[in-house]
Amino acid sequence: MFWLMSVMAGDSCGSVPDELKVCNGNYFATWWLTYAAVLAGAVLVTPIAILLAGRRQMVRWPWPALVIVLLIAATVGYGYMLSR
Repeated sequence: MFWLMSVMAGDSCGSVPDELKVCNGNYFATWWLTYAAVLAGAVLVTPIAILLAGRRQMVRWPWPALVIVLLIAATVGYGYMLSR
């Protein structure tokens, strides 16, 4: 939801004297698509990692925990990049 609604980060473009970096379409698109790729990667990789860990008789819980930590870091980083 945060990813989809972040499109509105450029709403103030043109209404402030100092333009934000997010007002540059290429800058915004680069980070928007990068964050989308991180989300898609998490959706695809996590179930595969859990299944492979189960087949190898390994503990499964570290994979979702690792992905949650990485998604939190990616969200914080994405928010920071949009606030510049």
